[in-house]
Amino acid sequence: EAPAALPAIRLRRRRWLPIGAALLVLVIAAWFALPQLRAPPGPPRLSIAVLPFRNLSGEAEQDYLADAISDDLTTDLSHIPQSVVIARASADTYRGRAVTADAIGRALNVRYLLEGSIRAEGPMLHINAQLIDAPSGSHLWARLFDVPRDKLGAARTDIVRNIASALDVTLVEVESARAVHDRPRNEDAVDYYLRARSVLGRGNTLASFSEAQALLEKSVAAEPRFGEALATLGLVLVRKVSEFDDPADAQDYARARAVIGQAVALAPRNATAITAKGYLARVDGQYDQARASFEMALSLNPDDLLARHGLTVCARLLGRMDEMMSELRELMRRDPASPDNAKRQHLIGFGYLMLGKPADAMEWFDRAGAGIADPTQPEVALAGWKEWRQIYLIAATGLVGDKAAAEGEYAAYARLHPHRTVWRLGAYDTRAMDALPGRPAYLNALKAAGMPAYAREDEDFGVGPSAVPRDGGDFDPTPLRVPSASRIDTAALKARLGTAPQPLVLDVGRGSAVIKDAVWIWSEGTQYSQEQTVSRALDRARPAADRTIVVVGDGPVGWAGYNAVLQLVALGFHSVLWYRGGEEAWAAAGNPSEDRRPP
Repeated sequence: EAPAALPAIRLRRRRWLPIGAALLVLVIAAWFALPQLRAPPGPPRLSIAVLPFRNLSGEAEQDYLADAISDDLTTDLSHIPQSVVIARASADTYRGRAVTADAIGRALNVRYLLEGSIRAEGPMLHINAQLIDAPSGSHLWARLFDVPRDKLGAARTDIVRNIASALDVTLVEVESARAVHDRPRNEDAVDYYLRARSVLGRGNTLASFSEAQALLEKSVAAEPRFGEALATLGLVLVRKVSEFDDPADAQDYARARAVIGQAVALAPRNATAITAKGYLARVDGQYDQARASFEMALSLNPDDLLARHGLTVCARLLGRMDEMMSELRELMRRDPASPDNAKRQHLIGFGYLMLGKPADAMEWFDRAGAGIADPTQPEVALAGWKEWRQIYLIAATGLVGDKAAAEGEYAAYARLHPHRTVWRLGAYDTRAMDALPGRPAYLNALKAAGMPAYAREDEDFGVGPSAVPRDGGDFDPTPLRVPSASRIDTAALKARLGTAPQPLVLDVGRGSAVIKDAVWIWSEGTQYSQEQTVSRALDRARPAADRTIVVVGDGPVGWAGYNAVLQLVALGFHSVLWYRGGEEAWAAAGNPSEDRRPP
């Protein structure tokens, strides 16, 4: 019987032969196509980190010179073709630490390290630079440069050319975005500029930006055609306006426009100036123009992290989640030790959430969780980011099926932020984001977790009226009445709009639900000055002094509308009505409206 069974066995073997051959082909193909199956991927061939240069002068006030050299070399090395240069912020985490070259190389995923020192002696600088092979720790090249303090640019270029030669790179030309440093003849202008950059390197706070702004103003006063100082000043000003509660927003915005225009005119291929131009366009809501500027800046300096960050913001606002996530991953690759990486991971999670992939979003939110308690940044800088992370986490938790956990997370969130509504949070998205496949599910998940859909326009928050404009946040509750003006509710406003003469409606909200024929004046470039906002509206509308004006804000939470009423009364208008319910109450009542949000 055994011999009779052999043909069947051979038949089964023949059946498996094609399958086995196909599997073998797939394995071999994967071996060649996916190098990571053979060995862990190593650092890119021309990858380098510039470690903080040490100040050997014995004078702490000379630290800014060492910082300037480290920063400039990081920028200039990025112009070596095919190079990957780690951001200064990540390299700076090794300042003063006794860590082996191999450990730094593995942590930053680089093949080479550049380290050095600077010693100031009268008008001269003694710069010692060493290029190290990170895996072996061996020194590939070392040199001492003795240069006059006002000739830092020449020394930079010389160091970069020597490094390129040591790495056996054919370097046609290292076109430095910082070459404008060589132009100023005024030593004070350069000194103020370098001090400002050192201040900015210590952290992103309103105090550091204001200190740097003062130094940069001195720099451009000493040398009005110092393009790099003008560009950096413009970037500082526009970031103050967009990232902080800046008390001088209106003045800073106007000054930013002026100096950025000067910088671009002086140096149209200066990456810092082009990046500043992009941030200004983003503040003005011109996201496509901003994106084009950031892309141009990166073509001039691939390691311009601010330009790459700007691209992620524009991609998010334009609803391009895949593009946003790709740029965020590239930021983390070039800046692997940055404290901002927790925020970047959070934004990748947000991208997946908006694409309708909550499980992937949860994975990235979990990664970001470790970076919440960030000791390197002030609490105020993280507050907004932490809250939005909570919001997205509540939604993602519910969408993966854990309804009880989502409800518990919302209950904890509501204790800290009791006046948030689903409609109001959704108003912060752009129209492009509204069209993303995961957005409706995200908003419904917040509602399912317990967040109210709309605010009540007559809710008493126990806040007393103020006779002067209040610098309140977007989510600060308002009083029930405003001095020298009357409050109007939704029903009364709808009836008033149906009779003649119709009142002039001024909308200072975000534009999600603008009443037909209303004058909507919100824009990121002007929202920061209430007086400027109201004056601009009146210039456009040119109302008679006795005409009734109805002021609309976002809703009963947020002081923009309240403050606008006070400004109108102060300007002499006698018939002013405050529609406290705002765009939110108008939308909740199902009244027809226009969505004027960008893009």
